[in-house]
Amino acid sequence: MLAAIAVAAASVLGAQAPATAAPADDIHALVNQARWDAGLPGLKRNAAMDQVALDWARQMAANNQMAHNPDYAQQIPAGWTRAGENVARGQQTGQAMFTAWMNSPGHRANIMGDYTDIGIAFISANGTTWGVQVFAKYPNSAGPLPPSAPPGVEAERISSDRYGIPTSLADRFTPDASTVYVVNASSYANALNASAAAGAAGAPLLLVSSSTVPGSVRAQLIQMDPDRIIVVGSTASVSASVEAALGAYAPVQRISGADRYDISRAVVRSSHPDGAPVVFIATGRTYQTGLATAAVAGARNAPLLVVDGAASTLPTATRALIAELGATRVIVAGNTSTVSSGIASSADSVPGVVVQRVSSTSSYSLPAALAKAFPPSSDAALVVSGEVWPAALAAGAAAGASGSALYLAKPDCFPSTALSSIASTGVSTVYLLGSTTTLSPAVEAFSPCS
Repeated sequence: MLAAIAVAAASVLGAQAPATAAPADDIHALVNQARWDAGLPGLKRNAAMDQVALDWARQMAANNQMAHNPDYAQQIPAGWTRAGENVARGQQTGQAMFTAWMNSPGHRANIMGDYTDIGIAFISANGTTWGVQVFAKYPNSAGPLPPSAPPGVEAERISSDRYGIPTSLADRFTPDASTVYVVNASSYANALNASAAAGAAGAPLLLVSSSTVPGSVRAQLIQMDPDRIIVVGSTASVSASVEAALGAYAPVQRISGADRYDISRAVVRSSHPDGAPVVFIATGRTYQTGLATAAVAGARNAPLLVVDGAASTLPTATRALIAELGATRVIVAGNTSTVSSGIASSADSVPGVVVQRVSSTSSYSLPAALAKAFPPSSDAALVVSGEVWPAALAAGAAAGASGSALYLAKPDCFPSTALSSIASTGVSTVYLLGSTTTLSPAVEAFSPCS
């Protein structure tokens, strides 16, 4: 029999402890998502075990002391072959409580353990919360399997080289754009910096090499006849000769800086000169979370600030820019392993700013969490590889410009979180970006990861 030990937050609870259904439901969904992503069946919600969990949560609240229930194994329905319990105190949301459990090896072992059923309680009073998970394995019980292909959803593949995919996206999603953003195809950092700004402007993101404008990009520029081209990156990234070549199609503006984070600030100042009430923050250390966040930010005409997610605090220049924008809300994308708690606290210290974190267990499940928090307005969704980024770089801008969700897939399967989100957001067409080597036919067939 397993049991995990949690550390209580130092807070005081009054006598009332009402049950809160929504956070408990969130915890259940997150548990099953984590298990499905690991190739495990989900856990079936057991009403009798819910009651055992709720009774103990209320008992802890009444005692103002977090402790394990010494009798839970006798209180849950008989016939189990394995049982366990997690308890927690002080997390203000179901997501935060689940994340705390997953960050603790003992609690994670229960969540990912050999069980079939789960009971969950989340109660609150006077600003303090108490949580209980009870686990059991029953021989004649089985948890839910990952979702299969969403009904009525069609898959369409957009395949070409790294320069051709962005031009195809421009044709499909932003054919009449008057502005075009351009970055080096080998720089995902500059693509992240440009994507939200491009999406907010309804503009495509096209790719070049450091020394050449590919023929497909030239043809696209002739076809679009834009009023301006914005190059993001230094001359080491996009050379002066490429800038001059682009000038044959429209006036060119270059946005540069000392590093990727300085460039991010410069892009935001350029794209939102009149300020912005909402600002998104994502890490610039990897492309996965930033790309999905750029799509959401662009669709809402909000800037994306790319930061060093491992840093302990925001740079002074970034804090000053948030204040300069007049932002009242900052959305931090990703868990604390992706963007540190220090960065969130630093943003929260800007006067007048409230910070919201949209978190998930992995980069593959973050797009679904973002789609739940910020529902897409389009019935289309873009899917890119979570492992191969060249085919993915222009997707954030296209998704933002069209109000579409953007999901990450593995080379040979669809994460269950993405399948669930696609089904729940009313998507009718999924565009896969990349060849069958990048996203296999199994992804095109909506084969769930297992």
